[in-house]
Amino acid sequence: MTCIYNYYVGTSYLLPGPESEAYEGIGFNLPAAGGALMINYAENVGTSPVTGVDWAAVGNSTWTPRALEQENTIVPPGFLAEVYQIGGKCGMYSIESNEFDIRLIDEEN
Repeated sequence: MTCIYNYYVGTSYLLPGPESEAYEGIGFNLPAAGGALMINYAENVGTSPVTGVDWAAVGNSTWTPRALEQENTIVPPGFLAEVYQIGGKCGMYSIESNEFDIRLIDEEN
């Protein structure tokens, strides 16, 4: 069976609207932050020991303003799929990558 799931990918603020607007007003905007965050993660996190994700190699959409995407995965009969998205937080920014850990769970065991 093909299962379809929606997810967000990209960079967004962890702050409420008025606070993030204030930061944007003084130059802390998402498009400008993306490049700096990409360098920061590549140099300071590198390959995560927990997830195995190499932050220097994640897709470019990770570093652009957050957008809704759709993906699908094949799930065999008798199994459930658990989908975990790899992401991070840095200062006032939330980063949602296009990297996933998909685990198939046998419903009968």
